Amino acid sequence: MIGKSLIPQIAGLFVLPIALCAACLANDSPRRLSAEAKTSTAEVFLARKDFAKAELLLRRALDDDPNYGLALNLLGQSLAKQERDADAIEYYTQSINVEPENENFRLTLIDAYRRLSNATEMASSSREFLKKFPNSDKYAIVKELLRRAEAKNGLTAAAAGSES
Repeated sequence: MIGKSLIPQIAGLFVLPIALCAACLANDSPRRLSAEAKTSTAEVFLARKDFAKAELLLRRALDDDPNYGLALNLLGQSLAKQERDADAIEYYTQSINVEPENENFRLTLIDAYRRLSNATEMASSSREFLKKFPNSDKYAIVKELLRRAEAKNGLTAAAAGSES
């Protein structure tokens, strides 16, 4: 059982995001919060599967800071959840351009190509990941995705290695 003293603290976890959202979505105050605050609030909406509100908040965050990698990547995720993977790829690519050392941004791009059944781009992105992050804990997963993409493309591992 939750102690009575914890209930206000737990409730506070939900009140702040809702209040931030109201400020972000109000027509008269779209810029009162920072890009980071808008992005954090958008993450709450993504978790609640309210992808349209998340998209709006992330677009407003990017109006404030067009080179905010997390907002770019989350906008891609929001679009992907709305079955707009082709549009999502644009934002995943931008997020990688802004933060080239971010493994997770590259993983979201690989996954988008997988969902679109674009084995050629999935293989290319997977190869880039494997070269850039040889010590990643996701290395084996990406290597398997590359193997599947190459099989789908009719490529062999040897042929792919000779392209490098």
